[in-house]
Amino acid sequence: MNPKTLYSLVFWGLIFQMFAWPMGGVDVVPALGYLMIARAAWLLGNYSKPFRLVAVAAALLTVLTLPTPYLPENVSEVAALVAKCVLGWTLLSCVARDCQAHGQIDLAAGARFRRVLYVAIMGGVPLAMMFLPVERVNSPVLLMTPFVALVVAYVVLVWTVQSAKIRLFP
Repeated sequence: MNPKTLYSLVFWGLIFQMFAWPMGGVDVVPALGYLMIARAAWLLGNYSKPFRLVAVAAALLTVLTLPTPYLPENVSEVAALVAKCVLGWTLLSCVARDCQAHGQIDLAAGARFRRVLYVAIMGGVPLAMMFLPVERVNSPVLLMTPFVALVVAYVVLVWTVQSAKIRLFP
């Protein structure tokens, strides 16, 4: 497969993560999205070795998305959060590296900034929610904050990958 097709697989894998329709208690669609990212990133590793770390993080997220009876729920959630941060950071780092190599300096700089933004949102919001007093968490605004933050983080990630695909492979 050519790199443009592989970037498209990564893009669609990121889109599939947003759709969690449990089938028999199992979130199949996000697991399929992570599997698509893992496959595409592993093949992109032939062009740029750091994509292999993206593939490993996506494969780990595939396993963590499916029911894991051998892990306590809170350990599974923390592991998934760390794996998502690793996935986002390394994916945006690889995109920045590819853009730099193809002379797209502005897109490379944007990807480097967005990787920091992505990890700050993904890690900062759950951490901030843990330290809020219980009576404040019942606020409707605070209840919507994690959802909005997750959407913003994924838009940053998906937008950067799609922009790189369009500009690198017209």
